Amino acid sequence: QHPHAAFGDAFYPRAPQFVEDAPDMPENQNLYIIQHGIRLSGMPAWKGTLSEQETWQVTTFLSYMDKLRAPVSEAWKAAAVGTQSASSSLDMAKPATKDKTNMDMPMK
Repeated sequence: QHPHAAFGDAFYPRAPQFVEDAPDMPENQNLYIIQHGIRLSGMPAWKGTLSEQETWQVTTFLSYMDKLRAPVSEAWKAAAVGTQSASSSLDMAKPATKDKTNMDMPMK
């Protein structure tokens, strides 16, 4: 069982809970939203932060996240819950970071 991120409920429109419900938009819409964000919401634009390859990796992940094999699905959900726990801890001096070189996505 994965906890519901109550922080996302504070936004209007409400931030999606991808651990609970995968996005159902076409890839082109996901790509656009990742690049440009959603005005007047909690979704920032990532075009200046993520490379084109990283943007496509996120887009592809969103498109297939509900179709992954069980071990892979469980791993990303555990990481998402770990990120929520880390961001809510009082020790913000050492934020959790990931090495991007080890974030290969298994795709066919």
